[in-house]
Amino acid sequence: MGESEAYKELYSEFPELINEIQPKYNKARDNNTRILGKIRAIEGLMNQDSP
Repeated sequence: MGESEAYKELYSEFPELINEIQPKYNKARDNNTRILGKIRAIEGLMNQDSP
């Protein structure tokens, strides 16, 4: 999440750079979502095996 937040802060400071910042922010957000999905899937498998 840190990367996404950094892009938000940069946009707040430099709104004129939205065309450069927005695609990078979107990619960071998508990567975070994928990673979170993988973590949840692994946790689900681990919890399934717990007695």
